[in-house]
Amino acid sequence: MRSLIKKFGRTIQIERQLPGRYDDKGVWLPGSVSTFDIIASVQHLDTDDLLRLPENQRSKEMIKIFTDVEIFTTSVQSQTTSDIVIIDGYRYEVSKTHDFKQHKALTIRYFRADCVLENQRLA
Repeated sequence: MRSLIKKFGRTIQIERQLPGRYDDKGVWLPGSVSTFDIIASVQHLDTDDLLRLPENQRSKEMIKIFTDVEIFTTSVQSQTTSDIVIIDGYRYEVSKTHDFKQHKALTIRYFRADCVLENQRLA
């Protein structure tokens, strides 16, 4: 899968909010934002994907990406917020991820992320 992602994928940007912390006075300091490029296969959701969504999300513009870089959604436990995927100036929020683990002897691992359009194209 990794070679297929590199062969058919494209470069996209990921914007990741790093975890924040409390200072000595108990004031919350948000983490900085890290932006980096990855190679990913970008695809529209197919009919089966759309049928698995809650009904109120089926009309939203969504994409799925496949990559060998781990992508994050919001998690209270790990104190992370959803990554933002930037493609051709459009911002998509990661709403769901899946970690695919294949044969252990091959050490192949890749990730799928479903992403919802956050806004219109950036200037």
